[in-house]
Amino acid sequence: MPNSLTGGTSARAADRFGYIWLLLIFAVTVTLYPFFASVNLPPEARDGVLNLNSWNAGSEGPVQLSGNWEFYWNELLEPGQFENRQPRLVPVPGYWTDYPGGHPPGGFATFRLRVKLSAGHGPLALYSPGEGSAYAIWVNGTFLGGVGEVGTSAETTTPARFRRTFFLPAVGGDMELVVQIANFHHRKAGFRNPVVLGAAEQMHDWQRFAWVGDGFVLGIVLAFALQYLVLYLFHREDKSSLFFSLLCSAIVLRGGLTSQGLLAWLLPEVPWGWMLRLEYVVFFLAIPLYSSFMRSLYPQEYSLYLVRLFWWLGAVFSVVCLVIPTLWASYVIIPYQFLSLLEVLLLGYCLFRLMVRKRPYWLYIATASLLVAIVNVLEALGLAGVLPYGNLTHVGFLAFLMVQAVMLSARSAGKDRRLAELSSNLEQRNLSLQQSERKYRTLFEESQDVIFITDMEGRIIDVSPSCAHLLGYRRDQILAMDNIDVISARDSRRKLFDAVIERGTVVDWETHLAAKDGSAIPVSITSTRRFDEQGQQVGFQGYVRDLSDRVEAEEQRLRADQLETLATIDPLTRTFNRRYFQDAAAREIARAERQGTPLSLVLFDIDHFKSINDRYGHVTGDKVINTIAQLVNSRIRSSDVLGRYGGEEFVILLPDTILSQAHLRSEELRQLVEDMSTESQSREEVQVTISLGVAQWQPGEELTSLLERADRALYASKQKGRNRVTVDLLGNVSAASVE
Repeated sequence: MPNSLTGGTSARAADRFGYIWLLLIFAVTVTLYPFFASVNLPPEARDGVLNLNSWNAGSEGPVQLSGNWEFYWNELLEPGQFENRQPRLVPVPGYWTDYPGGHPPGGFATFRLRVKLSAGHGPLALYSPGEGSAYAIWVNGTFLGGVGEVGTSAETTTPARFRRTFFLPAVGGDMELVVQIANFHHRKAGFRNPVVLGAAEQMHDWQRFAWVGDGFVLGIVLAFALQYLVLYLFHREDKSSLFFSLLCSAIVLRGGLTSQGLLAWLLPEVPWGWMLRLEYVVFFLAIPLYSSFMRSLYPQEYSLYLVRLFWWLGAVFSVVCLVIPTLWASYVIIPYQFLSLLEVLLLGYCLFRLMVRKRPYWLYIATASLLVAIVNVLEALGLAGVLPYGNLTHVGFLAFLMVQAVMLSARSAGKDRRLAELSSNLEQRNLSLQQSERKYRTLFEESQDVIFITDMEGRIIDVSPSCAHLLGYRRDQILAMDNIDVISARDSRRKLFDAVIERGTVVDWETHLAAKDGSAIPVSITSTRRFDEQGQQVGFQGYVRDLSDRVEAEEQRLRADQLETLATIDPLTRTFNRRYFQDAAAREIARAERQGTPLSLVLFDIDHFKSINDRYGHVTGDKVINTIAQLVNSRIRSSDVLGRYGGEEFVILLPDTILSQAHLRSEELRQLVEDMSTESQSREEVQVTISLGVAQWQPGEELTSLLERADRALYASKQKGRNRVTVDLLGNVSAASVE
């Protein structure tokens, strides 16, 4: 069996399901016959006397000797010792701990029943399922035997449990039955099970069929246990086979310890106490084994945490049961019975989920589980005296196992059909694989990129021949390298592979590889993880792409950008130079002409700049020029164009700006420059002013004309004392001068 069931039921599942019931009916009929044998329930004994004068052993079958028996507490009496004694009357079967007044579990007592029989009966026999924990029987003064050693203390009492049939001497009339019972080792004490009286031949056949039935059931279950154990030994990955084998073994142990007690007969030297403990341990571990088996088949429905909880509970109760006396161990079973009820409810919920989701073979599992539940209910009713059934749990599990066998047969047939289909397609798949291999090998051999395969440590396992073109090393040279650090630095490889492990795939990882001639080759690497058939990562794979052409193109672009910058940018102020300004101004004039938008121009220079150079030096002079340029550049719009027109002279082009607006902005700049200061090399504060001339472009006017008018306005500002703005009004500058 696989660890989990996948796939649907076979196409013939419905037909096969009918055979399940035939197998179950056969198994139940054969194995339950002795348990269902007719047992009459005559009138119960009254005042210690049971009247069977009208009973015919040959035609009516066995009868239970139940009713009110005489009871003598803490006395071990034999026939002939009952004169002048006042007995108590108690119900049999029953526990003396439940009798009125109550008695402790540990103690001993004598029970007596007188049976009125008609004459003419053939040989009779008594069948005793076992009383707790030791007993001895006399009939009409003759000692028949018993089970264990009856004593007056725990030390003198030897507990045992066997089902026995006692063949009676000739009984010609009434019968006196005396039973001594002693118990110091179990919580259930007293006349626990009814004694059955019947014709000797019938009782012998009954016992024989019971033994054959137990042997038949347990033999089949044991065969299942061995079969699946062998399957597990050959397929260790299949845990369901192991759990199924252990579950079958548990059923064999429980059936051998209960029912007819076959293990007690086969191993008489094993003490009763250890047999009892083993029975309890099997009970504690049955649900964990069953839940583990079901989880191995349906892991989604049977939670791992739930199964672990069952194992912890079973293990704790088992250990406690093994280390304490049997009397206390018999009490430990009580709380676990309540826990097992909760466990069964939880397993029932898991089974319900399995059925609702209609997992593969759910109908088989549901049917088998239902049969187990029905048999357990019948057993419980039998133990309660409602129905005349004995211990049937292992029979129910036999039905469960037989359903599993049918399910496995259906699955096996499905596998055979799938195997045939796979075989028919195998040749075609092999051809496809061969074609894929050829395609892969062609790609590998002819790829311009370098394809590589490595182990987990990054050592090259295979590499495409294109490595010779990229690195100068032949493929065989790279594969023969013990250390590829000569090609790729260890730290760089480790970072790459760590990234692959973290992300799964790395695309275009840029680095450098060392060529055979010592040059560093710029490359990009794309890599993924490599897995084996079991899904374990065994290395990395990917390809290396040469970036030399791209890097060279990038360098050429950067050089072009630098040249363009040198051609358009003033190196001192980082503003536009005169050439670029003229080109930009021509474009803006053309746009204004097309769109009919205003355009203004501001020309300014630094007042008395020569004296600044003479007094503070050219370094300070350059600093003043640069400071003013950065200040003005920070105050203009992105659409404005600022350029250094020559020496200490600058020009500003103001698109979409009328003359009055240009005048106001020029005045703002003049004031900012006047308020600023620059520190000289000797740490002196240097303050300067600027003079500005403003003109507005007129439609159809050339740039040279606009510059001339702005220059005349600037000249007027200098003539009138500098540090001022003068506006050109179509050649008239005096009227627009403003200080």
